[in-house]
Amino acid sequence: KPNAKTSTTASSGTYKNTRLAKKYDPKSLLAKLENEKVKLADLASKNPTKHAAVLENARWEKATAMAHGAVIRDDMALVKKTVKKLEKRKVKSHNEWKKRTDGVAKSIMDRDKIRAENLKARSEGKKKNVSHGVKKGSGVTKKKGASAAGGKKRAGGKASIAQR
Repeated sequence: KPNAKTSTTASSGTYKNTRLAKKYDPKSLLAKLENEKVKLADLASKNPTKHAAVLENARWEKATAMAHGAVIRDDMALVKKTVKKLEKRKVKSHNEWKKRTDGVAKSIMDRDKIRAENLKARSEGKKKNVSHGVKKGSGVTKKKGASAAGGKKRAGGKASIAQR
């Protein structure tokens, strides 16, 4: 039995599709099946013998394809069910994406609002503190020199470093 997707011939190196011969599109397949059903109904009313021959030929083609392992999708009920399922999945995905984008936009707006409030509070706090600030020249003055560091200078100087 060939591989599930493709089978290759070793001599030519070309790919021969067995199961994935055509892309499976349920909508177009449903339209095709409905069109064939209408044509067969029309043929049955016009030429019953040709209709029987066409049905017999279709049965044989289906049987040989199934014998070769091909997937036959000719059940209209299943195809309709698949189309509905895909549409539901599409709508659900759309709604989830919309919900996500709305959530992102809302979070951005909330952050911007908080930022604006923080900036406003900060600027008002600065305005408030400007009037109560410490004025230059008033208050305690700092000590300058070594005593500001809290102790005496170390003994010696350049000369004592040179003697070492």
